[in-house]
Amino acid sequence: MRVIRRKRCRECKVEKVVSRCNFYRTSARNRDGYMNVCKVCHDAYMREIRELKREQYKAMAKRYNARPDQRARRAAYAKTPRGQEVQRAAWRRWKRFKALESRA
Repeated sequence: MRVIRRKRCRECKVEKVVSRCNFYRTSARNRDGYMNVCKVCHDAYMREIRELKREQYKAMAKRYNARPDQRARRAAYAKTPRGQEVQRAAWRRWKRFKALESRA
């Protein structure tokens, strides 16, 4: 007979079945190999942090994308068939967005 393990989330205090559906896997820090916070609580926390640090993340992305090696990598990708396909799709999405925006 298989034993169903349960674990209590330290944030919402709800006891849930220990599985990849309810808890993220973690390193060997935890005895059972799963985080102490359920996926729902962890995702809410990450959204909150992302919102609080939005400007910091934007600045980091701007610095990263301005690096010469990144610019060269992007230019090389843009010349490949896949890169051109992605650019065309982005252009079509942008045109649709602008058309909808002008109607409003």
